[in-house]
Amino acid sequence: MPLIEFSAVTSPLVRKGQAYWAGKKRGRRLPARADIDPTEIPNLLPYLLLSDVLRDPFDIRFRLAGTQVVAMNNFDLTGKRLNAGIHQPEWRDYWLQVYRGVAESGEPAFGADCYAYRDRSHVDFEWCLLPLAADGETVDMILEVEAYPEGARPGSGLPYYVAAGDTR
Repeated sequence: MPLIEFSAVTSPLVRKGQAYWAGKKRGRRLPARADIDPTEIPNLLPYLLLSDVLRDPFDIRFRLAGTQVVAMNNFDLTGKRLNAGIHQPEWRDYWLQVYRGVAESGEPAFGADCYAYRDRSHVDFEWCLLPLAADGETVDMILEVEAYPEGARPGSGLPYYVAAGDTR
């Protein structure tokens, strides 16, 4: 579950998500949700989560979960709050801290994780949290990319990421 530097990211999907997000800044500190056009990133859609940042108290509510995210989590996170289905306190605290850090700093976060904490078989994956702000400054949404190994299903993990050869 460690955070990693962008330079350590090996997943083409995470790299593509970050590049797309960075290209949408257009001279602002942060892009807005309105800048994200799903028709421009069709191969990322199954691996995306889009969440609202709730404040006072801080929480995250998932607005959208891509089909592969739903499959890998074994449930649809849409409409759920952060840490739905995670019963281990250390993981709940970890994800709360990571999302809060992105919401407060306006800086993206990158990480490597596994699904062992969901009381299921082990699957490693990389992810990124990309902040969005309607006003270009105050984070109100977070776009997440979760990149699973090629052919991964809960219970299996292969060393090559999905869409490794995809250049779109």
